[in-house]
Amino acid sequence: MEQHTDELFGELRSVIHDATGEYRWHVLVPMLTTWPEEHLTQVVIPYLHDIFADEDARSAFYRRDASQDWFSYAPRTWSFKPAFQLANTLAIQNKRAFRTLLKYDEVQHFKALVGRVRFTHSEAKAIAESPNVKNLRHLYLDNGALQSKGITYLAHSPHLHNLTHLSLAFCWLRGDAQVIGESETFSSLKYLQLSNNNITDDVLLTMARSQHMSNLEDVNFRFSHLTSRSVVELAQSPHITQLKRLILSENPIGDDGPVAIVSSEHMQHLDFLEIFKIGMSVDGLERFLNAFKLKSLKFLSLAGNKLGSDGARLLASTDAFKDLETLDIRGNDFDEQSLELLHKSEALSSLNLLV
Repeated sequence: MEQHTDELFGELRSVIHDATGEYRWHVLVPMLTTWPEEHLTQVVIPYLHDIFADEDARSAFYRRDASQDWFSYAPRTWSFKPAFQLANTLAIQNKRAFRTLLKYDEVQHFKALVGRVRFTHSEAKAIAESPNVKNLRHLYLDNGALQSKGITYLAHSPHLHNLTHLSLAFCWLRGDAQVIGESETFSSLKYLQLSNNNITDDVLLTMARSQHMSNLEDVNFRFSHLTSRSVVELAQSPHITQLKRLILSENPIGDDGPVAIVSSEHMQHLDFLEIFKIGMSVDGLERFLNAFKLKSLKFLSLAGNKLGSDGARLLASTDAFKDLETLDIRGNDFDEQSLELLHKSEALSSLNLLV
């Protein structure tokens, strides 16, 4: 028996080191079924968890996707059951099989669900109603067609209270997505991705006024049709005070919103702020620099605001960015003289300057 397990371990190491990505999973998971149950539970699964934990977090996350085709064996033999002990993500590639998959108790092992097909409100309803998603932490449904029905199902689910990450980019959401801010179900959210939806100010205003959003640390509202009205209220919100990353790019925010953000006592944890193509004026930039109080901020993007030579002079002479590490000011219509001024600026000399 000992010689047999030694041989199996040798094959296991070869797969881990020689195979990559999805192929590694397809080879690895059937191999696990050859192990005696006691060794699998006590030795092999913990060993593999340690291997994956040492790898780059993002690549390991995708290596731990449970491919949907593994489930095709399950109803007959559950011969692939070890996959559910090891994988952390259920990746859905076929909507027709989706509702069947959610009925399996084994789904409770997964911490994340990724929709790799165009989910609609019907799939959102299936997720919301399944008790087997109660342990989900991450839900990624980008590029779907959820619309108002879909987000309403998710927001009212009795099973999604443990969600910390929700990504709904390009999901055809509109102003009625304000149900997100009203939802007690989403009160554990730390990461929220709503970019490229027509959500308008109503959604952000509702969130800024909601105590359910108090755990948010990372939000993306890029190209969401927001104006300075909702951004100013976000900056003043007594509930959303833990933000570390904020993306507001490609919204017609103008000057007042950014000034409110960088002067707010509630935004002092921000270390990443992206506000490119927001229509900031030179006067707005001057107000922004004078109001700047974000000592934790390490990355700032002011790209694409067409600030021109007057903006370059303001940036070159500012003392606002003492704690900043990277400043992105590309796409601001700087002429050669302005670029030279920026590169020679003592105030910006310690920064990673992207021009």
